[in-house]
Amino acid sequence: MNKHEKIIDLLPFYASGTLSANEQTHVKQHLSACEECKAELELWQGLSQVIHSDYESQTAPPYVLSQALESIQSQPVRTNFFVKAWQIIRSQVPLVKKEIWPASLLILVLGFVVTLIADRLAFIYAVAPLVSAAGLAFIYGQEHDPAYELTLSTPISQIQILAARSALVFGYNFVIVTLLSGGLTVQYPADLVLPLMLEWIAPMTFLSTLGLCLSIFSNSGNAIFVSYLLWLGKYLLLTSDLQALLGQTGVLFLSFWQNPAALYFVSACLLLLLFVFVQRSSKLSQQLN
Repeated sequence: MNKHEKIIDLLPFYASGTLSANEQTHVKQHLSACEECKAELELWQGLSQVIHSDYESQTAPPYVLSQALESIQSQPVRTNFFVKAWQIIRSQVPLVKKEIWPASLLILVLGFVVTLIADRLAFIYAVAPLVSAAGLAFIYGQEHDPAYELTLSTPISQIQILAARSALVFGYNFVIVTLLSGGLTVQYPADLVLPLMLEWIAPMTFLSTLGLCLSIFSNSGNAIFVSYLLWLGKYLLLTSDLQALLGQTGVLFLSFWQNPAALYFVSACLLLLLFVFVQRSSKLSQQLN
């Protein structure tokens, strides 16, 4: 292919203005001395003008853009469940009462020390459910959340907020007691610590759920009082003649505390009831606002 043929191949791009500066210079120099290429260029320039004028005259109807935007916005944003859960939990950390963290740690560590000094292995496992119940009694509601009104208007559902805060406080206490249980194996055999450790998880779950529910249905003071009273009642029945006085009622009460399946089931029912109540309350608040 000679230079003339190369220039002819470049003429459509020269007419549309898409050549590089170097190529434009070569074509312009050739056009100054070649009448045939000039005539060919005029044809391409005329065609280019027709195409541009026709393109500019075509405008999309106004509704096309709005429909496109609606289509984009209606597409659900898919986020990994665990990533979303972690983001919600992390967002709630600064909103939980700051006093809960050091208070729970201090009481549990003191329980650990008393357990070692008094040589009462069960002591820390008697304290742990009470600490968790007290912590969850102070995590939700206008009484404990300065930004409660803003919380009601957040795009995150109230159930997700409540679940995230509950998981934070309960998990925090669970981890501390688990670590302290590992420390107890220095003085006590592991096969003695492990059964006791497994025994307190179900009561801790129940008392924590009960404390949370009562704090929302009533107030935090009543939640702590009832939770502590029920837990204390269990030990009174074990260490006194009160069981004989209460008869079958006392037997059923003790058997409930000693049945993990029953404790977990009642906890699940309480949580379900609480979530329904919170969801309806938040919807009512939004309607009133």
